[in-house]
Amino acid sequence: MVNMNNMSKKIKSLILLLMVILLLLIMVINLNPVSRANRRLKKINVADSMDDELILPSGLYKIMECYQGSLTTEVICKTYNNFAINIVPKYFTKCKMLSDEKIERYFNNHKELIYKELGYSDFKEFQTFIKYLQKLQGNQLRLEKYSIIKASVKSKNNRAVSAYLSIKYADNEEIIFNSTIGRSIDYEKTSIVFSTEYEEKYIIEENTANDYEENQDENLVPKSGRAIDGF
Repeated sequence: MVNMNNMSKKIKSLILLLMVILLLLIMVINLNPVSRANRRLKKINVADSMDDELILPSGLYKIMECYQGSLTTEVICKTYNNFAINIVPKYFTKCKMLSDEKIERYFNNHKELIYKELGYSDFKEFQTFIKYLQKLQGNQLRLEKYSIIKASVKSKNNRAVSAYLSIKYADNEEIIFNSTIGRSIDYEKTSIVFSTEYEEKYIIEENTANDYEENQDENLVPKSGRAIDGF
């Protein structure tokens, strides 16, 4: 009987140990940055799931007029929103004080995550992106507004579309990114890739143009989500 009791205790201890190990594995997986990025990307790529409080960039209707690929309006909205609210502030906070040498070290240590979130596989692309963000001020970035620069929207021959995205964070000048919306959803990385290269003429044209199309936004806003200064 004593032996049976000892065996029972050992079995219970073994089960408890296995449960602890399983719990630790789940915690490690959930805390892994690449795993978190995968979950976020999966949520973004669901066409019919969008938070009611999601902030949409104004002028987005201009992209939807030109875009002939398979990304839905919801997926495009969520991708832009994630970039402006999560991705830019994250990399600004983590890399704002890094030297060129440390930026390269950061890139080498986080290649998979950077590719998934930004679509960059080349260090120079990432370095240019970080150096651009380092011009911003403050400890944290708080989004004030963001918009598609309508004059910049262009269709590409592969059914993709390029467009400039203007982002204004509190206590900072606006920053401009040239975005390219792919023809179809990319499940391995962001479906919209952003670069820091843009032509000033489109900014000037946008600022001087009459914004008579503003009322067209209401016809294309998805069932959920809200816009800053219009869709």
